[in-house]
Amino acid sequence: MKRLKVQLQPGLSPKINVPAAVAKLRTVASNARVNEGEEEGQYVNIGSKTADPAMIWAAIRRLLQAAPALASGLNSQKLCSGSRVS
Repeated sequence: MKRLKVQLQPGLSPKINVPAAVAKLRTVASNARVNEGEEEGQYVNIGSKTADPAMIWAAIRRLLQAAPALASGLNSQKLCSGSRVS
């Protein structure tokens, strides 16, 4: 299994509705885990273990294309072992 993590950074997009954004991101992976914290600004991580991170990343990209306001509050880090996700 591989991991895919999306990070919301509300400080970069003060108008973002964090609970609504988390709810939307959870729809792309039924096993999504959420954690929040404060390190050089507030963050919310939504992570998922998957055998196919490219499929989940594609679903997230479609979600972001449909909701540009959500995209402005995200910082994506594509981390993958053994293959490339783009």
